[in-house]
Amino acid sequence: MRIAFLLTVMILAVMFAVQNAEVVSLDVFFWTLNASLAVIIVLCFAVGALLTALAMAPGMYRSRSGARRLQARVTELENTARPDDPAHARTSGSVQPFDKHSGLGL
Repeated sequence: MRIAFLLTVMILAVMFAVQNAEVVSLDVFFWTLNASLAVIIVLCFAVGALLTALAMAPGMYRSRSGARRLQARVTELENTARPDDPAHARTSGSVQPFDKHSGLGL
């Protein structure tokens, strides 16, 4: 199934390149690039994807490090909870461990 998908994408890419093979001139400030329209479109797409990834990276890093820090705190609190604590005894039967992959209690 994956091979069929990749083959379809490759065929569509070749069709796109053949239909947009005309050489165009791209002027950016003092720099001029003469290439086929397909190459320029793919290049612009790649640059946009890279800039998007770079813009999202700091937020993703903060989110992941915050989640790791909170998970470590939960583990620490679970390890230090005392069974004879009235608050722990009151909730021990009603709270289920959290499965971080499914988002549901176990």
